[in-house]
Amino acid sequence: MIQDIAIALSTSTTPIIQPYYENDKTKIIAIGLKKDVVLEKHTAPSKAQILIIQRTVTFRTATFSKSINTYETYEIPLEVEHEVIGDADSIFLLILSK
Repeated sequence: MIQDIAIALSTSTTPIIQPYYENDKTKIIAIGLKKDVVLEKHTAPSKAQILIIQRTVTFRTATFSKSINTYETYEIPLEVEHEVIGDADSIFLLILSK
């Protein structure tokens, strides 16, 4: 599945979002962003963190911006509207606690 996202990034103009894993406590979603593609503003539905598995993204709120690199994690603040931008063709996992 991750490989499929990597292949699709070459022609994608929108975020590529695929369910990756789910049990009764955790949901993991794989997301691919081509360079300069934006995962539009939204709020986390529950406790969440992202794990970058390829390249770099920028996590941005109205008052904060952070570059997150390969293999780094970032805990997403609850109830804070944010967006994620692909700084390069990037893939990350969104890990949600239910």
